[in-house]
Amino acid sequence: MQQRSLLLSVLGSLILTACGGGGGGGTSENTNKQITPVKANQTITQSQSKPQSQPQSEEKDKVVVPQPSINSVPEELREAVKKAKTQPVLGVFTEGTYYVALNDQLIKDGIYDMSKLPEGLSHAAYEVVVQENKDSQPLKVNGTMFIYNQPFSFVQTALVPKELKLDEKEFLNKTSHLWGYPTTKAYLDSVAATAPTSFSYKGEAFDSNEVGKLEYQVVFATPTEISGSGKITGLTRSGDITLKSANIEERKFNGGDVQWGFVGDASSAKSGDGRYRAALFGPKAEEVAGFARFEQIESPYDVGFGGKRAETPKTDK
Repeated sequence: MQQRSLLLSVLGSLILTACGGGGGGGTSENTNKQITPVKANQTITQSQSKPQSQPQSEEKDKVVVPQPSINSVPEELREAVKKAKTQPVLGVFTEGTYYVALNDQLIKDGIYDMSKLPEGLSHAAYEVVVQENKDSQPLKVNGTMFIYNQPFSFVQTALVPKELKLDEKEFLNKTSHLWGYPTTKAYLDSVAATAPTSFSYKGEAFDSNEVGKLEYQVVFATPTEISGSGKITGLTRSGDITLKSANIEERKFNGGDVQWGFVGDASSAKSGDGRYRAALFGPKAEEVAGFARFEQIESPYDVGFGGKRAETPKTDK
């Protein structure tokens, strides 16, 4: 049971997509499993580990290389955004706990950098091996990580194998993370001073099987009243999801920088009621990102989402 708890701790960090192994004095082998971009309205294939080859055309075949999301950020903000979208690779929990990171391109000097990923949804297989000591039996788990990346933010979640539920079902409700370059209170106050006004966001939502659509609206009713609400469509398992109105609040969603966002009730056509978290990112609230959580007894269920402002942000006065 101790090994299982250690394994769950490693999974909770979500730094998970290659293979480790061995007891005390063992070595780890990097299998360099790739992160695969997923297009909108595409069914997610769990076993897919490499981008599928594109058919040849009559014209000269052109290979389109997805650009890093940081390329869409104004140059003067890139260093700050990159810092906000990096996380440390956590240390070994015990002498025999091994894991390696997403892939070689994302890891450098002990951190992984999500600003290098393209925009949109990507997924990758992971494998984690935990061995409490050299005499214990190694415990190995494989699963899938999902990352929805935008220029200023990303949502990260993992599909945890059902066999790990057992007495640790609470862990299965804690696989989503929300990071990025947060919108400041000063900017939100400047917009609220022009109330009534609103921001509309459109983007994508995803679960472990499909990519759907997100619509979210932030309403500045008065200089002191700011609320957010929205809807998610196109996901078969949950059906349509309503993200109910919630007032803006200051939170540290992942124990990091302060984020201004919304925590409210979510209702779905097929998965019952739950809760959602969303936050605003970018210097002018260019993005919203978050996740909804439905704590079903048999299979807790997360839906990640992200979207961009439909309006072009105006220059601050």
